[in-house]
Amino acid sequence: MWPRGLPLIPVLAAAALGPIAAAQADPSVAFFYGKPVPVAELGRFDWVVVEPDNLGARGLEELQSAGVRVFAYLSLGEAAPDAVDPGWILGRNAPWGSVVVDPRAGGWRGQVLARVDALYARGYRGLFLDTLDSYAMVLRADERRTAAAAMAGLIRELGQRHRDVQLFFNRGFELLGEVGSRASAVAAESLLYGWDAAARRYVDVPAAERAWLTDKLHDVAKRFGIPVVVIDYLPESRRADARAAAGRIREMGFVPWISTPALDTLGVGAVQMPAARVWLLHDSAEAHNPVIELIAERLRALGCAVDYLDARRGLPGTSPGARRAGIVTWFTDDDLPESLGYPRWLARQLEAGSRVAMFGRPGFPASKPLLARLGLATAPASAARAVRVVRRDGLIGAETEPLLRSRGLLRWHAVGPEVAVHLRIEDADGRLIDPVVTAPWGGLALQPYLLEVGYQGRARWIVDPTAFLQIALGIPGAGATHDRCEPDTHGGQD
Repeated sequence: MWPRGLPLIPVLAAAALGPIAAAQADPSVAFFYGKPVPVAELGRFDWVVVEPDNLGARGLEELQSAGVRVFAYLSLGEAAPDAVDPGWILGRNAPWGSVVVDPRAGGWRGQVLARVDALYARGYRGLFLDTLDSYAMVLRADERRTAAAAMAGLIRELGQRHRDVQLFFNRGFELLGEVGSRASAVAAESLLYGWDAAARRYVDVPAAERAWLTDKLHDVAKRFGIPVVVIDYLPESRRADARAAAGRIREMGFVPWISTPALDTLGVGAVQMPAARVWLLHDSAEAHNPVIELIAERLRALGCAVDYLDARRGLPGTSPGARRAGIVTWFTDDDLPESLGYPRWLARQLEAGSRVAMFGRPGFPASKPLLARLGLATAPASAARAVRVVRRDGLIGAETEPLLRSRGLLRWHAVGPEVAVHLRIEDADGRLIDPVVTAPWGGLALQPYLLEVGYQGRARWIVDPTAFLQIALGIPGAGATHDRCEPDTHGGQD
């Protein structure tokens, strides 16, 4: 693991009750270093590890009142380059942008103890001790042994300074002979799946490394009778693999947590998380349309929690704490004010990996670069009428058949190989128009080939909205064994 007080990606660990609780069932553990901290979701776990500067006093109180044991991240072996005296630096951990600090340096030890006192005053009664063995990357022979002794001494001093504070170790295997009895739990990252910081890619852990670490962790559990936590790393798009990995880790006798390297999303652990949330965007300047509620009903039937967002009132930033199945939009025109910056906001959501399902109209005149990002292109403006249906599949004809209509038709067509076309129209000039498509980024189902609104506002769907949402947002079908409203791993394609 690496220092969390940096603008870096850490490799986190969890907390524990202590040796006297070893006979009890292992706790559920979650790790979250992002901001804002999703207090309500984390309140479902027994132990939570956080970056303390991202959690306010109220959030800490709420978690503790819910019976959660909260641990603050504390790096003992690495720091940001500008956070320490140059004389304390042993070397650099280049992939993470941090420096390795000498545990023998008195100034560093004083700085660590001051940080512990401050955390204690804020109400923390648990510390996650990270980068315990970073000195070993730099030192050898006698110098390594003296550094290990100094690190063990610092850990003892932490325990003596505040005796009611529980200490959780990340690895530090060569220190356990000296201070293992002071550990409430031990964690290690990357047992099955890891993150290569230098190459910035996810990796499968080689079998030899996996076997070595498994033996080490079983030895820790046997010697000290404390929980052992495993943190593995997978992208959110591989959540099914994360669930499978969590099951394997439990079978091996360890407590699992599978997340992204930044540990700023709600990962997979021993507690099934609540339904993923969906942003449903609309424009309050448009006349209210019952279709919005119909879409919301379909989302809820799929197990999603729906958050309504009025684009006119401002667009939210990314919220790493909230696990989202995606973003759904419903607009009846393309008149969102340019000052809102909606196209730029939407592009940022796509770049961040959010899936987007567009109903009705896009809400704005799309630029060629954005369309290219979606695997689409637009034909020159034309008055040519739609003359025939070239292609359709099972998504089309849900409650009524598509009639050939040209009014308000956006002349977009698929150009990317990853785009699945569910309805294709040809106009009198021989140009192809694709009003219903899905792709790894989501999908669009545009008027006048989405639905027909008839007598007393009754909507009849041309496109099956439930099936479209499932494909566009990657939500499994009703018979699937996945979590509700849980994006699958197939890039939105059938």
